[in-house]
Amino acid sequence: MHAKYFIMKKIAFTLFVIALFATTWGQDLKFLYNGQELSQSTDLMVTEVNEDNEFTINVVNNFTDTLRLYVGKRVVSEVEGSYNTFCLGVCLDPSISTSPSPLVLGPGDTSTYGQFHLLYNPGSNAGTTTVQYNFSDPQNEVSGSLNINFISNGVGINEQKADISLFQAYPNPASDQVVVQYEVSGLGNMPANIVITSLVGSKLRTIPVNGNSGKSVIDLSDFVAGIYFYSLEINGQTLATRKLIIK
Repeated sequence: MHAKYFIMKKIAFTLFVIALFATTWGQDLKFLYNGQELSQSTDLMVTEVNEDNEFTINVVNNFTDTLRLYVGKRVVSEVEGSYNTFCLGVCLDPSISTSPSPLVLGPGDTSTYGQFHLLYNPGSNAGTTTVQYNFSDPQNEVSGSLNINFISNGVGINEQKADISLFQAYPNPASDQVVVQYEVSGLGNMPANIVITSLVGSKLRTIPVNGNSGKSVIDLSDFVAGIYFYSLEINGQTLATRKLIIK
């Protein structure tokens, strides 16, 4: 009886220690994008469909010592014709899954663009590529991971449904309000919306629009200063995306 109790108590203590260390390790690394702390899974909007899109993910070292973090990637799902890689000073070949050298961060340091950033090219294709990035310093037993969903609207498919001749916001930069004007041919009776999203792809406002042309006055009084995107969404698909600066 006493031996069984002792074993159960020892197992419980071991699980507690493991949980404590897991919590501690989780607090040693933090990830930021444009000053916003990222959750374990984050959506990033891809705006250039034929070019390389660069995303600076800042890694914050909250550990008490210098960290030498080896970076690895695991492609969870991939849009056909796209490619992705990460850069530590130089951009690695997309086929490389683990960095040959570490990302070195002193206590309290935050990585810069030159030290680490991501690169994604959708190859003009629509869809979502999901990549898991893992950061590990085996010597200090510090690790962390981050899932990035690269979301691209692509070209070609949407352009067959409608053709934009005008899609602009003014003033831009804006403050209290912005006017978004659009002219589209071939829209027909398909439902359309103007959608404002954050840098990480969260939909913040959706404004229904009617007809092949018009303009919408959008109240921005509850938005904080920063960079956003405004998109024209036709029949549930995004036809065009532009940058909106709120000051």
